[in-house]
Amino acid sequence: MSKIKRLVLEKDKSITDTYNELLQTAKNNGCELVLERLIEGINNQVLVAVFEKFYLRSNSYASLTLLLAKENQITTLDIVGAAGGTGIFNISYWANSDITVSIEQAAKSLGFQTKNKVAVE
Repeated sequence: MSKIKRLVLEKDKSITDTYNELLQTAKNNGCELVLERLIEGINNQVLVAVFEKFYLRSNSYASLTLLLAKENQITTLDIVGAAGGTGIFNISYWANSDITVSIEQAAKSLGFQTKNKVAVE
């Protein structure tokens, strides 16, 4: 099971400033950065970052992917928590959901708002 959330920020703020604040939150919650990539166009920017975190309760790693996309003055943030499951039934003990909570809270404190919430099974 994966946990996916989309948040939107409708004010002009640097995508790198936003990412740096989210990066600090992820690191403070024990996530390790695996990959980050910024792609810039004329009127848009896209930043993808992938983290992983080990959960003792499920004896496995959960993945956190952040996709920040800015076009003109609107920034969208997709937060994806995945994996974290173990055993034949892939029981995650909510690790894939837990890994997204602090990022969502940090994003909302920066002014992001929930526009659409999706849970994929």
